[in-house]
Amino acid sequence: MTLASLVADINAQVSAPFPDITASVGAGNRLQITSDVPELEFSFSNDTSGTLAALGVNTFFAGEDAATMRVNALIEENPALIAAAETDLPGDNVNVTRLLEFQQQPREDLDGESVEGYYQSIVSTLGIQAAAARDRHLSAEAIQAALRSQREAVSGVSLDEEAVKLIRYQSGYTAAARFITTVQEMIEVLLNM
Repeated sequence: MTLASLVADINAQVSAPFPDITASVGAGNRLQITSDVPELEFSFSNDTSGTLAALGVNTFFAGEDAATMRVNALIEENPALIAAAETDLPGDNVNVTRLLEFQQQPREDLDGESVEGYYQSIVSTLGIQAAAARDRHLSAEAIQAALRSQREAVSGVSLDEEAVKLIRYQSGYTAAARFITTVQEMIEVLLNM
């Protein structure tokens, strides 16, 4: 069904009993329904074709994908627009009851799980995967710290060891200098004799 054919169908169905209501294609290629009588209201019900939902008419949700999905702004402003009943009779809550039952009913497209059960399985699976990812991250950090420590042990410099070696070299230099001084003094004494 196209927008033009929807407009034609609405006008064909409504114009005979209510000639003051007309459908047309408005600005931005949108369905527009107007009434010449301000007291006259128009609404949709029992749309079995799914056309209205596809066009965004009388929908509960708005948005184009999971990231932009939200409750329709009209419903947020006026919750009385929610069709909780099928009739205008007081106490009729058939649609609300169906909606509540829907979340518990097994669905073929969810491998026999209910919407609520499927949601709970997604949440628990995501929680398990997040915990596993956190554990892998902590393990990787521990391995990295151990490898860094091993590398430092092999190639790093210990200041204490280097200070001990420096003192040892200094003592050796001092001893060698004394030996040379002693040898020079002995040579001088021998030459002076």
